[in-house]
Amino acid sequence: MSRVHSPPTNAPTVGDLRRRVYPAPEYVGVGESGGTPANILHAGGRLSGVVDWNIPFDGAGQGDRGFDIATLLFYAYDIEQTRETLWERALELSGLAWTTVYLCHLSLRQVEWSRRHSPGSADDARFMAIAEAVLHDCEAQGA
Repeated sequence: MSRVHSPPTNAPTVGDLRRRVYPAPEYVGVGESGGTPANILHAGGRLSGVVDWNIPFDGAGQGDRGFDIATLLFYAYDIEQTRETLWERALELSGLAWTTVYLCHLSLRQVEWSRRHSPGSADDARFMAIAEAVLHDCEAQGA
């Protein structure tokens, strides 16, 4: 069977298009959701460690570490003191444009998953409220 449509060989990649809109963050470090609350260790109410790792092949584990901070920020958004601290750090690492992209991605991903797997649940309501607060705060920041 022959293909009806073949993409042009000189078409820009998604990465090319993204870089036209947002320049790359300056730091490339550990990425891929290491900042989820499940990866944070604590003892006696104090941070004692963060579980993260690099997969042993070229290109694995690379990305803006601000994505990890944004991930932790999203899942801890209903804790005011933590939210303020993580917002500041995410902005320092990634700037407003990328922090907004990361938070909007996390909002969409989590709300869609919650709506599909547990509609009407307490988690569904919590993540919808967090997503609405995230969108409001991104706009308030000037995004």
